[in-house]
Amino acid sequence: MINSSAKVSVVIVNWNKRDYVKSCLYSLGNQAHKPDEVIVVDNASSDGSTQMIEKEFPHVVIIENQKNHYFATAFNRGITYAKSEFVLCLNNDVILDKFFLEEIIKQTNIDVMIGIWGGKVLRMDRVTIDTTGQFLSRNRRPLERGYEDRDHGQFDKEGYIFGVGGAAAFFRKAMLEEIKVNNEYFDEDFKLFYEDLDLNWRANRFGWKAYYVPEAVAYHIRGGTTKTKKPRFFSRFYFTHLPVEAQSLVIQNRYLTIIKNDSFKKYIKDCFFILSYDFAMLSYICLLRPTLFKNLKNFLTLWKIALKKRKLISDKISA
Repeated sequence: MINSSAKVSVVIVNWNKRDYVKSCLYSLGNQAHKPDEVIVVDNASSDGSTQMIEKEFPHVVIIENQKNHYFATAFNRGITYAKSEFVLCLNNDVILDKFFLEEIIKQTNIDVMIGIWGGKVLRMDRVTIDTTGQFLSRNRRPLERGYEDRDHGQFDKEGYIFGVGGAAAFFRKAMLEEIKVNNEYFDEDFKLFYEDLDLNWRANRFGWKAYYVPEAVAYHIRGGTTKTKKPRFFSRFYFTHLPVEAQSLVIQNRYLTIIKNDSFKKYIKDCFFILSYDFAMLSYICLLRPTLFKNLKNFLTLWKIALKKRKLISDKISA
């Protein structure tokens, strides 16, 4: 039975991307199933983003941060404010197809243990796949299914997946409340990168499921604001085209995700794949970005905090 009365809050995080957030909000206004609440959490933008929203989208709730808190903290503020039974977390560089919300909502009653939904996310050319669901790779990186493949209907079957990437993630609010740790839905120590995989993995550990709805289509500019020129070597590794600070977060957060969520048995089973990736990453750092060693100096402190969170999660699951 279609849950046509489902109430949805949409949370968008913005930082100095006035044009992006404007297009994103217009796509929300054109939805066949109108969201009940739209919240923009602004990370101290200086480009007139909030003034534009106040003028052109007066129904939108604006939560203004005094500094850039990145994605995790900003999304948490928006989710805490959200009053609906479902929450769509949306990147500001995403445009939704008219029927995105309607198609997701059609699937919200098929299984009470589904807490995460995602659709088919394409690039702006509308033929290149960005993601059709997130999976946990054996080397412990997030694997976006179909990433950079041409869409020819190969992922047009709905079904269960591991999780959903953070660009357009639709959540059951009750699930978010159950799996939060220290009142955080997304781990705020992550800032950005891997915060979506961490939440997906944690949800799986609590027994929640994720579901893919191919009829729910969105369009995404992946990494449009963070990419730099790719190095000649190691270019197949996606973090090589990020600024140094972002690379540090990618490396750090991968290990924090493992510490918080992995089991010893599964780690040993996949240790060849994990250590092979570690070796490639270490080679890249030594040869091309030795300054990353300095940027990772706070990892030991975060490692200890992650261990404490791991215990909190385990205790909550077994309670």
